[in-house]
This record gives sequence, C-alpha cells and structure tokens, in this order.
Amino acid sequence: MIDLIMREARWIGQTRRANGIDVGRELAEIKDIDADFVERLKGLLQGKFSMIGMKLRELLRPASKGSRKGLMIFVPGAANLIGDINDDFVKYIVRSVYDNFNDIVKGVIFRIHFNELFSGDFIMSIMRELNAKVDELTLKKKEIRDRYFREWSKLCSEKDRFDFMIYVRRRVKDNVFNLPISKPFWDRLDEFKRKIKVEHPRVPDDKMDAYIEKSYSYRGEQEKIVKEFLQTIPEYVDLEKMIKEHFDSEGNENRTIQNAINEELKQLEFDKIKPVLVKMIDNFTGIIARSIAVGNL
Repeated sequence: MIDLIMREARWIGQTRRANGIDVGRELAEIKDIDADFVERLKGLLQGKFSMIGMKLRELLRPASKGSRKGLMIFVPGAANLIGDINDDFVKYIVRSVYDNFNDIVKGVIFRIHFNELFSGDFIMSIMRELNAKVDELTLKKKEIRDRYFREWSKLCSEKDRFDFMIYVRRRVKDNVFNLPISKPFWDRLDEFKRKIKVEHPRVPDDKMDAYIEKSYSYRGEQEKIVKEFLQTIPEYVDLEKMIKEHFDSEGNENRTIQNAINEELKQLEFDKIKPVLVKMIDNFTGIIARSIAVGNL
C-alpha cells in the first residue's frame, strides 16, 4: 500500500490526469500564463508530492491488533510528527490526509484542514519558491509584523500602569489606581457603589464588584468613570495617541506591502492557479485518506 501511495503522489506531482483532474492541461489553459512558469510549477509539485509520499511512508504502519488489524494506521504521535515538517505545503497535505483519515475511521467531521485549504496560505509557499519577488515581499511583511509586535509589547507594558483590572493592579505596583493620585477616582467609585446599594440593598458589600461586572448597565457606568479619570492623566492621553499612531502606521505599512504582493501575484495569475491547485489537493487528500481507511489503495 505504501508503494501505491508513493506512486499516486508521483502521479499527481507530475500533473498528469489524476482523479478526474488534468492539472497540466488546466494550468496550460489559463490565459496569459507564462509557459516556463507552468513547467517550473509542475516540476516543483512533482518534488513536493514525492516528499509527501515519503512522509506518509514514515507515518503509516499496519495495525497488529484491534478492529483495523492488517489495515494501515498512523503511528502514535503522528500529529506531532506532522507538526515538525518544515515545508508548509507538504505539512498541510500530510495533515489533511491524517485528518480526513480520522474523520472516516472515527465517524466524525474535523474540518480545520478545509479552512486552511480555502484560505490557501500554504499554497503561497509554492509561489514564494517560484518567484523571488513574492518571497522577498513576504519576508519583508513578516519583518514589519515582528517589528510592530515588539513595539506593541512595549506599549502594552506601559498600558498596564493604567489598567483597572484587579489582577493587573496587584501585579503592577506603580499602577495609577494604586497611587494617591487616584483618590478622586475611588471617591467617585464609592459614591457609585452607594447608589447601587440603595437601588439593590440585598447585594452584599463583598459581592458588589461581581454584581457590577455581571450587569451590562452598571458595568458600562463604571467603565465611564474609569475612562473619565484616565483622561485627566497626561501620560495616559499621550499613550493613547501613541497606540493610535502605532496601529495607523502598522496598517499603512501592511497595506503597502500587501498591495505589492498582490500585484506580483496578479502577474502570475495566482487567482486562476490557486483554484486548480485547490481541486488537485482536495481530490488527492480525500481519495488517499479514504483508500487508506478502507484498505483498497
């Protein structure tokens, strides 16, 4: 059976007719697509599917007992081993075969792999290998994301000084609500709680915070009191401006780099190539998983 999986992987990798899909023909029929690009794509797919076959060979073995005795099963810890695969394209397809197999054997529907299939992020890894510009822009996008994440982490640390949540106030000693500057706020909050006590006298004092948290109306009033107090603190106002500028800047840079990536993908006819690859992958994963499950591959 393993040899047959390898043969099926090579068959699809060579983009000949497989399971009703002639990938090579469908790619060649895309208007304005570069013939040399198609050949490089077909060659790359052949290598990828050969690798997929080898990974499946490593992950499958005949069951020695149980209801599947004599039939193929995935080795213990297969999910973790699949997670260690470095190639995104190979990892997705092997994981999808594994998930589909479990769907069939266990009689459940586990559709995370379909979400990934429709988003097609792993298909982008193919485009990156075939187009240096797409790879360069994608790496630059990651650098931008990482840089803004580091900056956001610093801003979050600053923001903790102005967070009203009790677990933050306990952790951050210089939180403004722990300092004398917050006395007017606490006086106003006590007045607010006394008003609630009059309206709802049966609420115990030690349960008042939980009561406010559960009430949409009272929680909103408390949040307003917190916000109005924070607006009196210049450092907080400046921090809010910095946070807004952070997200505005990140959004602008991300849009610029994503537009550049989209332009490159448009020239590669990616929007037409992707559905062909999705059909190929969906057919492959479904048929291989079913064949492994019923033992007729």
